[in-house]
Amino acid sequence: MASQSLQDILGWVALTRAVTAIKDGVPNPFPKFLFNVRPEDKVIGNSVKYNRTYGQRKTARVIKYGSSPRHRELQQEELKEAKFVSFGEERQYDPYVLQVLRNYENFDNSRMAKQLVANNIKTQGTLFGNARIVSVATSLCQGKIYADSEGNLLPTSSGAHADFTFDQGIPSANIGTVLDENGSGIFGATGQGSWAINTTNIPKQIRSLQRAAALAHGYKPVIALYGMNIVEYMAQNDHVLDFLARTPGMQSVTITDNTIPDGLFGMKWIPVWEAGFTKDDGTKVPLWPNDAITFLPAESDAPAYWSLFEGSQLVPSTIDIVTDAMAALAACETVYGPYGYSHLSHKPVALSNVMGDNFFPAIKLPEACYLADVVS
Repeated sequence: MASQSLQDILGWVALTRAVTAIKDGVPNPFPKFLFNVRPEDKVIGNSVKYNRTYGQRKTARVIKYGSSPRHRELQQEELKEAKFVSFGEERQYDPYVLQVLRNYENFDNSRMAKQLVANNIKTQGTLFGNARIVSVATSLCQGKIYADSEGNLLPTSSGAHADFTFDQGIPSANIGTVLDENGSGIFGATGQGSWAINTTNIPKQIRSLQRAAALAHGYKPVIALYGMNIVEYMAQNDHVLDFLARTPGMQSVTITDNTIPDGLFGMKWIPVWEAGFTKDDGTKVPLWPNDAITFLPAESDAPAYWSLFEGSQLVPSTIDIVTDAMAALAACETVYGPYGYSHLSHKPVALSNVMGDNFFPAIKLPEACYLADVVS
């Protein structure tokens, strides 16, 4: 259907309440704590550095009684840096809109013009909320944030531009089959067996992951973000069904809402297969692979392994002409994360609404996150 101009809309008669053809915002099935911003995670600029310290997993060494102690090197510590993702969008309203907004004698037209502007401002803001959800999703299922040369976020690396690719640094051993402490695969056909085969020992694979994590870093995998096929694999697996039949309260893996019972095998199972968005070309794409599970430590460990950093931006608090640079600087405010302002442009006069965001969903301990493919 061809788009309608504001003049056409205001020329209609007998209008009733507007309906929303597509709901505002993309699905967000992810845990809320992933979007919380702690006070210490608001920083000046568009990057941040943080120290990574290492606890001791070795033991003290035996010496002969009365002999000199053995020399031990200093414990490892390293400095890491995270570069933020910056977003910016502008919508402009032509002179006709401005005139209708100021036409107080025609109440209906003025009211409708205000509604049009308000809806555009609201949906413009939604773009940035959507961008956060997509960025978190691809960080957790792909280990990276991807965008093309025009800055459009992408679900995978296909079409991604090198300057707009942000790597979380997940070790290759933690992606796909996931390697255990001996370098052997755990998940999928290249590991201990595909979950698509009903005889695969799924409980053993999860125990193997838990032991590998305990030996590697001590952050126990507790949260499982899973794709669409995982429920089906669980429901038909011999080992899972046997476990459920013997465990009070877990006799059925496919319950009324078609999800995996919380607490199964000591995991908090969170279905995220509904995550998706609409690309700039109008293509609707899912974000989570059907056979994928991302394992994360518990929410209580989140301050150690996860931060949603927000960078800062100078935002004008006035559009008045000022006398010098210092006065112009004083007319700006430092805003963290999402920001927005409106201004009038000239030749011709038009109203512009500017919005932006500056953030990064940082996996600070990529070694403690596992991006598993349970079939391949």
